[in-house]
Amino acid sequence: MTSRRADVHTSVSTWQQPCPAPASPERTALVKQVADRILALGDGRLRVGIDGPTAAGKTSFGHELAEQINRAGRSVLRASLDDFKKPWRDRHLYDRESGDETPSTTPP
Repeated sequence: MTSRRADVHTSVSTWQQPCPAPASPERTALVKQVADRILALGDGRLRVGIDGPTAAGKTSFGHELAEQINRAGRSVLRASLDDFKKPWRDRHLYDRESGDETPSTTPP
């Protein structure tokens, strides 16, 4: 690992959350430990998924992890599953559970 700083690229999203301030020394140590394990997997392109229930802190953890990996000199693309959903402005046009278009928007 090097000490040079690389780029963190973020995908275009309908909603962006800033990287949170460190919550505690223990959390910072945990994020660093996870980042070190990821970096130990090699220099090639790696994909990391973060899963969990709503409001569990996935986005914050992802931001913190991306920053830690970036500090090690690796470029990071920070994407969110929200980037792959239909836009919020179209929420009334489809069933939010199934993703199917509502009958009023289905072409004849």
